[in-house]
Amino acid sequence: MRPLLSIVQDVGLHRVDSLKIDIKGHEDAALVPFLQLAPEAYLPSRIVIERASPAGDYPGCAAEFERLGYKLIGRTPNNSMYERKG
Repeated sequence: MRPLLSIVQDVGLHRVDSLKIDIKGHEDAALVPFLQLAPEAYLPSRIVIERASPAGDYPGCAAEFERLGYKLIGRTPNNSMYERKG
């Protein structure tokens, strides 16, 4: 699996506005390293992520969202929606 940051850089993006992650149980593996290493311009203002369970989000993602100031703005049966003012 290629790191998300590598993919974003390889396609020449200068910033990321929104991001939707749905990788069937691998959300932490894809999103956490991206959030830890991405330059500020790549940190999206909105993220939609598949929920780990009805009880909540993947633990690594939830910890990074909190660290970076993302706020939960809504949930659907399968997804959580986060927003970050930046």
